[in-house]
Amino acid sequence: SSLNFEFLQTRVAGGQEMEPAPQMGAPSRSMQRQQKRDLEAVVEPESEEDVDDEEAEGEAAEDEMVVKHDGDTVAFKASTFAELHLSRALLKACQALGYDKPTPIQSAVIPLAMSGRDICGSAKTGSGKTAAFMLPLMERLMHRPRRVAATRVLVIVPTRELAVQVHAMTERLAQFTDIRAALVVGGLSLQAQAAALRSRPEVVVATPARLVDHLHNTAAVDLDQLAALVLDEADRMLEIGFKDQVEQVIKSCPKQRQTLLFSATLSAAVDSLAAMSLVHPAHLTVDRNQSTPVLLTEEVVRLKEGRESDKESMLLALCTRSFSTRCIIFAKTKHQVRIQANTCIQ
Repeated sequence: SSLNFEFLQTRVAGGQEMEPAPQMGAPSRSMQRQQKRDLEAVVEPESEEDVDDEEAEGEAAEDEMVVKHDGDTVAFKASTFAELHLSRALLKACQALGYDKPTPIQSAVIPLAMSGRDICGSAKTGSGKTAAFMLPLMERLMHRPRRVAATRVLVIVPTRELAVQVHAMTERLAQFTDIRAALVVGGLSLQAQAAALRSRPEVVVATPARLVDHLHNTAAVDLDQLAALVLDEADRMLEIGFKDQVEQVIKSCPKQRQTLLFSATLSAAVDSLAAMSLVHPAHLTVDRNQSTPVLLTEEVVRLKEGRESDKESMLLALCTRSFSTRCIIFAKTKHQVRIQANTCIQ
C-alpha cells in the first residue's frame, strides 16, 4: 500500500470532503510531482514478512524520521536542503545560518507541510523544529497573492521567551524575502502590537493570552485569510493553563486551513487538542524510544536528611569545582533564581 496522496491537496473530515485550505501560493505542479515521487520512493509495501510498526520504528536510523500514516511506516531522509525543493532565497538563508544538512524532523515536515498536510509531530527540544515548520510555510508564502496584505500564518507558543526565539528565527529565515513577521506577547506595548497587526504581517508569532486580548479588545487581528496555524509545544501550553485561550484561538481561525501541532509528549489532553484542531494528520515521531538525548548525562545529588539548608552551598561547590567553564542553572521560581544568582556572585 502507499500513502493516499489525495489528502495532500484535499482535507477530509468525518468521511466528507472539504474545500481545499486557503492558498498561500501552492507549489508548482512539477514540485508536487517531485514531492510525490520522493514520498513514494521511501514507502515499502506491507506484507506478512514485514516487521511490525514498533520494530520498524526501533530499527530506524538516527538520521531518519519515522512517519505513521494509515498503517504505513515511512522513513524520511535528506542530505541537503536543496533536496527539499526550497526557493533560492530560503536556501540562501539556510546557508547564512550555517544549516548544512536537514535534521530528521526537517526532512519529514518540510515536504509534508509544503503539500498542505495537517501534521501532529512529537520531537525533542533542539531537533530543529522551528525551521521545520517555518521553512515550508515560507515557501508557500513566496507564492502568495500580493495584491492585498493579509496575515496567513499564525504561530502559537506557550511563553514569551519562546515566542521571542521563534520570531527571531522567523526573521532570520525570511531575511532574503519580503515576508514580514510580528511578535505578539505580554509585557510589551499593546498599542504598538495592535499597530503592527493592522499592517497585516504575513506571519504572527504570539502567546495565547495576549492574542486573545487583541481579539477581544483591539480589533487589530484579522484571521480571515489565515492559511496555516502552528501550535508549538502544545503540552506546555496545556500544562500552564492556556487550554481555554488556545481553544478560543482555534475557533477564531478559518475552518479551511492547515494546522501543524508539535508536542514533546502526547498526553490525553494533547490528543484531545489534536482531535479538535487537526484533520486527518500525518503523525511524526523523532527518537520515540528515547526520552532524553543520547549524549546527555543525568546525575542526581541527594542531600542527607537535615542538610536541606546546604542546597545552595552544594550547588555553588558544583558550579565552581565541577562545572567551572560553563553552566546553566534552572530554578522553579524567580525568587529561587535570585537567591542562586546572588550566591554565585558572592
